[in-house]
Amino acid sequence: ARGARTAVHDIASGVEREIDTGDLRNSGPVIAVDGSVVFAGTTVSDPAQIYAVAPGHAPRPLTDGPGDKNLQEINATGTAAIVAIRNAGSGGRGFSATTPTFGLLSLPDGGWSVIEGSSPSFSADGRTFAFVVRSENESRLMVADTAKPEAPTVVRKGPERIDVPALSRDGNRA
Repeated sequence: ARGARTAVHDIASGVEREIDTGDLRNSGPVIAVDGSVVFAGTTVSDPAQIYAVAPGHAPRPLTDGPGDKNLQEINATGTAAIVAIRNAGSGGRGFSATTPTFGLLSLPDGGWSVIEGSSPSFSADGRTFAFVVRSENESRLMVADTAKPEAPTVVRKGPERIDVPALSRDGNRA
């Protein structure tokens, strides 16, 4: 919200440092592997994007493009985040009827991949993620290495609907 204060409190030392997010309205902050704060931020007129900021530095955008972005999940190692993308549509429903997409954000470098699919989730160790791709007559369960989101593997496909995939701790079973 406008005027919200973002701070990082070091539990061991008790030191708290305020993070300046400028004029951005921000929500859902998480701490990445490098200690930077990653959050969804928006101005009055632009869609929400994902930003990273560290003490003493200005926020830098990690995502771009249409649709509001929201941090959905960060992996256990703090090296990647699943980003929900909500595209405004017409017809009064507020969402478009386009193919569902989500984003995978590499942290802290900001590598950004938009992926066609839905219901993404990380394995507990954070090295693998799964998602579902649907067509009119088929559901496909996809699994990819978090470091190589552009190369998913189909691990199951068929006419049965697949919802909410889950991976084993090490990502070897779905």
